[in-house]
Amino acid sequence: MSDTLFPMPSVERAAVTAPAEPLRGEPRLERADRQQLRFEPLSVDEMLSESVAVLLHAQVVDLKRVAEDGLRVRASAGASSFRRRETVEGCLAEAQAQVAALKREAEAHPEGAVTKSAKARERAARMREDRVRQALEEMRQVEAAKKEQERAKARVSTTDAEARVMKMGDGGFRPAYNVQLAATTAGQAIVAVSVTNSGSDMGQMPPMV
Repeated sequence: MSDTLFPMPSVERAAVTAPAEPLRGEPRLERADRQQLRFEPLSVDEMLSESVAVLLHAQVVDLKRVAEDGLRVRASAGASSFRRRETVEGCLAEAQAQVAALKREAEAHPEGAVTKSAKARERAARMREDRVRQALEEMRQVEAAKKEQERAKARVSTTDAEARVMKMGDGGFRPAYNVQLAATTAGQAIVAVSVTNSGSDMGQMPPMV
């Protein structure tokens, strides 16, 4: 084909016309190349805002009419991880005791003698303690949302504290999140996304506006 009809950049033309050469050694990136490849990660809100701005500028979509709906997304928490306050407090005490024991074990060894597996156990124990603490924080919110006579039945997950048991599309109840999507009615382009742990879509519109 002629370059007049389908012009190609000079680099691409060179790649097409140059003879193939075998690779020698391992490909390497010099320091300057690595510096150029670094970039600041964008949040979901920033990426979505920039994408919508481009679509608006190109007049591909308009925001005159937007529809919203919720989608239940299964959480990583298992149903058995939901426990009542008394059990969660017991888990916290157990996690704290485990962290303290591992810390004493590390202090008993001379500098540099602590094995990688011991460090990994201590790190895992601290992460578990943090998750249980977060579960207790979430427990206050769950209890506050219930009637006084039902607060003793409040449960939270010790592995995914923000997840809530919701009714799914198949009629079953499982730990999940409620993902709210706003899309233009003409073109069906998603222009806003939010995630909540409320099992109802009622009252979710104002935060999206």
